[in-house]
Amino acid sequence: MLIRRGIEPGKGGWALPGGFIEMNESPKSAILREVYEETNLKGKEAKLFDVIHYNSVFYSSILIISYEVLISDFEPARPGDDAIEVRFFNFDDRPKLIFKPHEDLLRKWLKGEY
Repeated sequence: MLIRRGIEPGKGGWALPGGFIEMNESPKSAILREVYEETNLKGKEAKLFDVIHYNSVFYSSILIISYEVLISDFEPARPGDDAIEVRFFNFDDRPKLIFKPHEDLLRKWLKGEY
């Protein structure tokens, strides 16, 4: 599942759902909130996938904490928050992701490297 971003950075590009951790929020709670805000889908479980450091041209140095999220109920996905589209793709038919770390994480997940 990918979202098409409605805001900068990467406006109009495809990305994994995600965002920033709010004050007093755990990383796990943050990803469940972000997935819901951007897709209208409720996650029932979030399993830590990887933690990577990335030198971003947009935010300088960032730490990316990625999770594999299991969706509890596949209500129709609909964009919200900063997403303008939500779609499910087969790996070979998907668009190129706007952020290199997202592309790297997706490839690692598909190879089962976690």
